[in-house]
Amino acid sequence: MHARLYHILFGLVVVSGCSRQPCTSPHWFGYGYEVVQIVDQCWFAENLRSEYYRNGDEIVYEQEDQEWKKANAGRRCSYAHDENKSAFFGQLYNGYTVLDERGLCPWGWHVPKDEEWTDLVAFLSEGAVDIEAEGWNGLADWEVGQMLKSTCCWMPEDLSDVPGLSAQDAYGFRALPAGERGFGGFFSKAGNYGSGKWWTASTIAYEPARQNEIRYRFIDFRDSELHQASAMMTRGLSVRCVED
Repeated sequence: MHARLYHILFGLVVVSGCSRQPCTSPHWFGYGYEVVQIVDQCWFAENLRSEYYRNGDEIVYEQEDQEWKKANAGRRCSYAHDENKSAFFGQLYNGYTVLDERGLCPWGWHVPKDEEWTDLVAFLSEGAVDIEAEGWNGLADWEVGQMLKSTCCWMPEDLSDVPGLSAQDAYGFRALPAGERGFGGFFSKAGNYGSGKWWTASTIAYEPARQNEIRYRFIDFRDSELHQASAMMTRGLSVRCVED
């Protein structure tokens, strides 16, 4: 089992037991992101909040529900259009933003493919239940969500220690229940009794009559699993970046 030693220096969180150089915190459009190193991967330790693509073009903020619903290009918003929630949870982005060729994450970082989330699960499972990452068979998804959850905000304080629902934040990933914006523009599932949902860069292609979907990963307050699903690109979800 990997030693679970943590080093916090200049906002940088490192999990020991890996051979790569420590992650460095990127400063992106005036904001310094905290990062976490888990074995061979460097992840953001918070959700993306950028208002711009990598080339400096602004990502359109969409207030109106009907405009959000019919958009076929990148859009972003704060949860419930509350700037305070955006400062805490990050921005919500539709799927078109994630796939835009201008890039969403800082230079040297990218929106992870679904396979990179699978690698993360393998690394955490290896440390937790002594499963080798190479050849790992995916049987430990049920416990990984609990390891990634921030100790804040998933449940009311009097229920935060309920077995199976408690948040460990065992590696400094600090997953928050940031909720989502639905395809119709409505907001749901932020804060207590909520969920955190993160886009991947992996698409699912359907026949021309249907819109393509994008895979995403999510954690819910109800259990300790890191779930996998797919969604239409008109949904608004959070984004975590991973280093190239």
